[in-house]
Amino acid sequence: MDPLPPVRIVAGGKQVRNRALVDALEQVGFTRISIAGTTFPGPDTKPRLELVDEVLFRRYFSRTMKDGEIGCYLSHQLAYQTLLALPDEWVVIVEDDSEILPGFDDAVRVAASLPTHRPLIIALSPLETGSPLHGFRAPLLRSEPLAMGHTVALHETLFGGWGIVGYVINRRAAELLTQAHTIRPVTSPADWPPITTEISLVQAFPPVICEQEQAISTIGTRYEEDSSLRTGIVSKARTLRICILGYHMMRSEFRHFHGYMRWAYGPARHLVRLPWLRDCGDVIYFRNHEFRFVSDSLVRRRFRWIGLGPRTQEREPERESA
Repeated sequence: MDPLPPVRIVAGGKQVRNRALVDALEQVGFTRISIAGTTFPGPDTKPRLELVDEVLFRRYFSRTMKDGEIGCYLSHQLAYQTLLALPDEWVVIVEDDSEILPGFDDAVRVAASLPTHRPLIIALSPLETGSPLHGFRAPLLRSEPLAMGHTVALHETLFGGWGIVGYVINRRAAELLTQAHTIRPVTSPADWPPITTEISLVQAFPPVICEQEQAISTIGTRYEEDSSLRTGIVSKARTLRICILGYHMMRSEFRHFHGYMRWAYGPARHLVRLPWLRDCGDVIYFRNHEFRFVSDSLVRRRFRWIGLGPRTQEREPERESA
């Protein structure tokens, strides 16, 4: 059996807060485990003005980027650099405040068996497009899986998401992310910049890693939404603002609007609520997250015209290799 790929644990510094995570990884067969930890500001980091486009970030999110978000971004970049320095084609990246679930090693093995001609990120935790107020939802998933394991299936997403705490990434995707980091400043708190629209996102189902209960975030206090009417109005207004401004502010980083739609979760989330798109596909719930699966024929009929989902030719080489 081929050895499992290396694991990089993203930590806020040089120490892992959750030692039980390391023990659990070793128990299921992972032997190459290391830490990717960068604090910001730090002695080895560039100043904020060189790392972040403060003007664009504030226009987009109506706030200043937190030091913890910058440190998290740099820690993930450090993990990508580790992969590029190794002969491996894949690396597993997990947050140090997470815990693995049954099937974790199965999902990683299936992910690492995928062809490497396409840049891929396989989410091992639920990608999210929702919120505590509106309910946690994953991006729409293609019902036909890319690959199947003993307990886990891998499904392509139709558009992007956030909130990931564990994923597998291949060398081609790491190269794109590293290149994007060197040619432009940070404009988003996401772990990967939107310039890398050539990367396809894949969701493992069921998810095999989750955030620890009562975990304390290293990027700052989490915003807990309540159920008041005012909070709902403010949240929707903030989301719509990001949706409206997003493409106009960042269109220079995308080849066309379809590419933007494939990557950005905000506009796609609202488009799929249109009458002819809403409530389509089959729904499965897992740990209070909604996963909605749509068939290839449904993607062609209802979603292709707005640019959602991978292009047909992207899937052909994998079918041939299978």
